[in-house]
Amino acid sequence: MNKILIGALVGFLFFALIVGGTLFYLSSQSPDQSAEKTSEKMNLPASMDSAQVVNMMDSLQTEIGARDSIINKKDSVTEVLQDSISGLVELQSKVQTLSDSIDSLNKREVNLKSLAGTYERMDSEELTPILKGVEDKTIIGLYEKMSSRKRQNLIRALPSKRAAEITKKISK
Repeated sequence: MNKILIGALVGFLFFALIVGGTLFYLSSQSPDQSAEKTSEKMNLPASMDSAQVVNMMDSLQTEIGARDSIINKKDSVTEVLQDSISGLVELQSKVQTLSDSIDSLNKREVNLKSLAGTYERMDSEELTPILKGVEDKTIIGLYEKMSSRKRQNLIRALPSKRAAEITKKISK
């Protein structure tokens, strides 16, 4: 606790010394010297009158306003770009999902073609027990992949009611 108080006291004394030194320095200069030094720091001629200083300040404020406008426009453009990037990321995700779907469909097509080739070598009696557990959508896919001469075996292997339903679906 004592260390904190000592640290605070030292900080306060240091602050008081800086403020006192600054006040002393400023009070030792005449207003003309102070204005002259300010003019030198701002690269202003010492002979400028107050109207010229006001005009210069007005032009500087106009320039500051123009720069603020540019900064605001840059912020707007940045916001639009960030929104566009977010949209692109979302589209990229959708493209990836569609690509995965296409890959899956291509794999299904290859598998159906292979199965169709296998089923073409079978007669309708062999196909009947297999097709009992197969969805209509898959049977239609197989039908489309088979040669026209072998399609009749596929339809014959189905019960007549189911063959009629699948025929209706194929003809749509």
